[in-house]
Amino acid sequence: MVRHVILKIRKSPLLVVSVTFIAMCLHTLIDSTLVPLLPVILRKFELGETNRSIFDSITEDEFHDKTDNFSTTDSANEISTQIGYVIAARPAAEVLFNVITGFVVDRLGNRWPMLIGMIFNAGAVVGFAFVPNFAWLIVLRVVEAIGSSLSVISCLALVARTFPDNGKRTKALSTAYIGYSIGLILGYPLGPVAFALSSLSTPFLILAVITLLDGAMRLVIIQPDIDRTSSEKIKFTYYFSLIKDPYFVSALLCCFCLYVGGGIFMATGPNWMIETLNAEMWQMGVIMCVSLCFMLIGEAIVGICGTKYRWQFIIAGMWLCVVGMALYPECKMIWVVIAPECLFRLGAGIVICCVGTALSFINDIRHKPGIYGPTFGLLTASNDLGFVLGPILGGVLVDIISFAWLYRAEAIFVFVISLFALALRNIPEKVKLPLANVVVTGVQSKPALNEVVLNEPAPPEPTLDEVVLNDSAPPEPTLDEVVLNDSAPPEPTLDVVVLDDSAPPEPTLDEVVLDDSAPSEPALDEVVLDDSAPSEPALDEVVLNKSALSEENALAI
Repeated sequence: MVRHVILKIRKSPLLVVSVTFIAMCLHTLIDSTLVPLLPVILRKFELGETNRSIFDSITEDEFHDKTDNFSTTDSANEISTQIGYVIAARPAAEVLFNVITGFVVDRLGNRWPMLIGMIFNAGAVVGFAFVPNFAWLIVLRVVEAIGSSLSVISCLALVARTFPDNGKRTKALSTAYIGYSIGLILGYPLGPVAFALSSLSTPFLILAVITLLDGAMRLVIIQPDIDRTSSEKIKFTYYFSLIKDPYFVSALLCCFCLYVGGGIFMATGPNWMIETLNAEMWQMGVIMCVSLCFMLIGEAIVGICGTKYRWQFIIAGMWLCVVGMALYPECKMIWVVIAPECLFRLGAGIVICCVGTALSFINDIRHKPGIYGPTFGLLTASNDLGFVLGPILGGVLVDIISFAWLYRAEAIFVFVISLFALALRNIPEKVKLPLANVVVTGVQSKPALNEVVLNEPAPPEPTLDEVVLNDSAPPEPTLDEVVLNDSAPPEPTLDVVVLDDSAPPEPTLDEVVLDDSAPSEPALDEVVLDDSAPSEPALDEVVLNKSALSEENALAI
């Protein structure tokens, strides 16, 4: 009994969703925990080797006391540059590894990529706690990118394979993407709070424990069977068939442009709020947490009713982002920023969930069902590419066209890309044409009245007042219809003269039958001329037969 219950739990789709939820949560939780602590970690690298070890156990106040002498202007600029490199290292590496991982997942299945990804994530998190220098920090970010690629893509592909029904798949993916938002909400306060209460290594050790627990859950899952025959046929060129699909590219563009906008905000938004609105760090933290809650709400909305209105939700979400980006420069107080930030996050949450389900649906009806690794590999790669290009474009264009016009230009760009979502209204299946468009020789059609059909392979069904000239199987004749056919004759009716050498019909009254084959039963006033076996004569009937004579003295002769 207990064994049966355990086996049922291991096969439960709920366990698959839970593992994917935690994987998406860790994907953003590690990043959002590290980013606030980067100034602390990089300032530690400025100290000598003899002083570096003491930072593994000091508190936040002790740290600031020991690093005040190193806070020069040149040092601050150098640290800002290094922070930019560290932040960009992971998405830049994921652009490449996501494409490779999507191919590997469908070759090896989901189990091994999920476990290897967990090992890479755990190693990267522990490394962040004891990183010795800047070079190793970059290496650990690349290791984190590999682990995140393997974990996220394999988990998303597993969810799509576990839920073949489009409605259930939408709810499952939206639940998984909720973990993405929760990771952002929890990560930003986790790092500073744990560092303030304990030490620099504490938040990363907490993340390592969560990663190992997630890995244990991944070991428990019994995955659905994979069609190895179809998986073995998948080649790397399958990516090109996806990229050539205009519907697939339209959905990718919708998500890509939002990540570009998010990258622009990360590069320019906080600095603008500090310099223009005199914002404090805790105020920006509150705004971030509130806006991420709206992102979570958008993802939940898609899970409830996003299946029926997928393309409508994509357009509506992108237009919410347009309004939010356009209102950013108009804010004159720090708390007013909550409104455009919430609009942008709400729209982004809706679009991200809808695009993920739309791509898996397009893959099912236009490409190879069940092969979801390349699909989610391209999705995550395009998202990371947008996240890399966003900060670069924001940092360059903000000095050229000003902050206000940068956000207005981004709003216009998002609005134009939103029009591509109209292509997702009616996605045609990339299979054989419908029966109405296929001409099949030999398939019988239904002709209308007064229609002459000349078709030798397969005749239509004739109707009234229809002349059918066909040498193949004859139609069923009706009244007032003359059938000229040498094959099997139809059933005769009244006032129908049948000239046929084959089997004769059953004669009726006032019908003359001229046939040399088997005779029919004669009726009254019917003359039968036949040389074969005679029939029984009736009254007023003259029988002429040379082979056998009937009685000569019949009545009425």
